Amino acid sequence: MESSEFSRFLRDANSFVASSHEAIQRSAPHIYLSALPFAPKDSCIYREFSHLCAGAASVETFGTSRHGETLIMTLTGHENWIQSVAYSSNGLLLASGSGDCTVRIWDTRTGEETIPPLQCFEEIALPLPSGNEGVVCCVVFASDDKRVVAGTAGGIVHIWDIRSGREALPPLRGHSGSVLSVACAPNGVIIASASEDSSICLWNTATGKRISVLTGHTDQVRAVVFSPNGKLLASCSHDETTRLWSVDTGELVGQPLCDSECYLLSVAFSPDGTKIAVGAEDGSIVLWDSVTGRNVKTLQPCLESTYAVRFSSDGRYLASASGDHRVYIWNLWRNDEEHAFTMLEGHTSRVNDLTYSPDGLYIASASDDRTIRIWNSGSDQVSVQPLQAHEGAIKLVTVNREGTSIVSTSEDRSVRIWDVRTGGPALASLVDDVGEVISLVISSDGQKIGSGSFEGSVRLWNSQTMEAIGEPLQYEHENVTTLAFSPDLHVLASGCTGAIVRVWDVTAEVLSVRFSFQCRGYVSALSFSRDGQTLAAGDSVGLVYFWDVNSGQQLREPLQVSWENIYALSFSPGSRFIASGIYMAAVVWVINTGHQTLTLPVVSLGSHVLSVAYSLDGCFIASGVDDDTVLLWNAGTGQAVAKLRGHTGPIHCVVFKPDSGFIISCSGDKTIRIWDVEAAISMGSRAEYDPFARLAAATLKDGWLVGSSEELLLWLPEEYRSYVQISPYSLVIGSRRIVVTTNGDLYSGDEWTACWRHESRRAAISSM
Repeated sequence: MESSEFSRFLRDANSFVASSHEAIQRSAPHIYLSALPFAPKDSCIYREFSHLCAGAASVETFGTSRHGETLIMTLTGHENWIQSVAYSSNGLLLASGSGDCTVRIWDTRTGEETIPPLQCFEEIALPLPSGNEGVVCCVVFASDDKRVVAGTAGGIVHIWDIRSGREALPPLRGHSGSVLSVACAPNGVIIASASEDSSICLWNTATGKRISVLTGHTDQVRAVVFSPNGKLLASCSHDETTRLWSVDTGELVGQPLCDSECYLLSVAFSPDGTKIAVGAEDGSIVLWDSVTGRNVKTLQPCLESTYAVRFSSDGRYLASASGDHRVYIWNLWRNDEEHAFTMLEGHTSRVNDLTYSPDGLYIASASDDRTIRIWNSGSDQVSVQPLQAHEGAIKLVTVNREGTSIVSTSEDRSVRIWDVRTGGPALASLVDDVGEVISLVISSDGQKIGSGSFEGSVRLWNSQTMEAIGEPLQYEHENVTTLAFSPDLHVLASGCTGAIVRVWDVTAEVLSVRFSFQCRGYVSALSFSRDGQTLAAGDSVGLVYFWDVNSGQQLREPLQVSWENIYALSFSPGSRFIASGIYMAAVVWVINTGHQTLTLPVVSLGSHVLSVAYSLDGCFIASGVDDDTVLLWNAGTGQAVAKLRGHTGPIHCVVFKPDSGFIISCSGDKTIRIWDVEAAISMGSRAEYDPFARLAAATLKDGWLVGSSEELLLWLPEEYRSYVQISPYSLVIGSRRIVVTTNGDLYSGDEWTACWRHESRRAAISSM
């Protein structure tokens, strides 16, 4: 093997172990059973070993890269947002500082913490009302890699010896505001700290004595960095300027750099010291010539704040951390702006900081989502674009009458239409912003959308043009909590926090109120009977009401279904029964007699049934639970026939396709899933002999799919867990899709060695 090939093999092996250390550490057999199936298909490890294994799962990815190809490792352990991250000069350690008031030191090869967390509770310089004096705002390694420096919201600079876990010097005091940034000079002699108090302090690293105070900024200083030769210090501030300082004299060098009318948040020197990158609140990044003070280039990755900028060790690339949850990597040697950057996606909240490893191969990023992610810098690779999807929790789904399209609404204030067969978008997003909406409903033909707002307005929209139909319909100072269309689409019902149900005639150009009903509690659920003649409403005190839609007359006394909130209602096809979602169960009542006929309990103690739906043939009831499960019941006997697992967030809505063969669910995990009812029912009986059924029936526990006897079947990388699809059991509609299949046996426990192909093993040995 040539040197370059051997080097790549070693790098791929390192990435393989690092990215899948969670599986390997727990169970060595899952090097073959779990880690290898998820490895990048063009990696040396996958090419060399995958053909030697049989009976392992097969993995295909859509809308995301293969595990370990871009995202190498996810570090978890902090209990609050992570504000800062820094590599040691040898790249073997990573330091992080968090809102949980700790600094943690990580081994970059294993992802494990090397010492107990370093606490920042004891020494307080600034008593803050929030009690967050120990929040760690910034960290950096000293040049000798033996100490780590951190600045806190209490205005203190701490220096720890990471071998002993003790402070190497007494806390450095001198700031009257939070320490937002720290930097160590290349020679290791000086530490710079920048503060909310608009000043920069220079400290002697040996004695902890303050050398000087640099003043001139007129607002908080967000970031400081030394030039590569250690002679200059660059700082950026909320005063909208970037300044250069002489480290020897403490004097300002040249004029402040100013080309922005917004707060500046981050600053970095290029490795040769000729350029300075500055990130701003408006998302822009300005590159300055550090000698002439000339604006070289302005980059605009997005409109969210750029919280950190860092150059690669060779100066070819610039990485930026953004408020839009992404890391951007800019190729500074290319001029085609459209293709000048790649995106690293996976964080679920804003990215506060990032850093390149010294060899430039990796990027570590820190986020409000409490994770640190280590990425393959792979700056020349093409970004894998995520699939079109909602960006917020999905609150409602419905299916058109033909069963070909799904319409969904989300907390991201958009309405989307999906192809049931492929899971792809049937149309572009129908609504980019429908305002301060808290309730949405779509007509069964997909032509009309109803929306309800915090301010009490109800609006009707044409879904194709998104033009308003008529004038808003108004409640007085009430939140519109729930909406429902009648099956014939002639009527829209709305409920509010004021305990009023209104029925609107939506057939004319001018929308009008047919009649209103009064409930005892705020209205939490509405449902029309299949013939459209009866409207049921559930309220916050557990009552269900029934009205004749034509006459407006109440049909019977309210049913006391619960003593708490009614989350969902669904009529049976013949309107004889009504199912309601409540705390700990779905319950079914005979409407005429008021007798409870079925109780369909949840699995997890303390859970709530947020949605219920009858199949159109009346054979099944589906319930969506906030413990992430969809439960399928025999509507006649109340027997549980399937538990549908896969979502990783509460199930807000479940509906059946018109043919009753599929269930569609939507969740707080930002995905929609389409479940095959027949396959779901048969999975339990097939699990003993069908490897595919074993996977589909498995439970996700601590990142593992486990069987009925708690045996480990398959480890799932953390970033994939919300998007795994075990076809044809379910189809996932989300920003990514991870399809797991198996073509043969599925080995586990003592049988795991059977995955190794004996003929291939003999061939490999004979070729040595």
